[in-house]
Amino acid sequence: MKGPGADLLSLQRQGGWERLEMVERYSHAVPIRDRAALPNPLAQATLVHYRRDAQAV
Repeated sequence: MKGPGADLLSLQRQGGWERLEMVERYSHAVPIRDRAALPNPLAQATLVHYRRDAQAV
């Protein structure tokens, strides 16, 4: 699985692909210049506080 900062050549070796095009197809690689145009799912995220000692109502 491709993690943040992983290079495609290492992923190609791990996955056993012969062609880099196959790695790009299945890793969903997005060029850095295009990433800003993608929606950010964390932009609307809200923080939920949880306390273990809280009583259920």
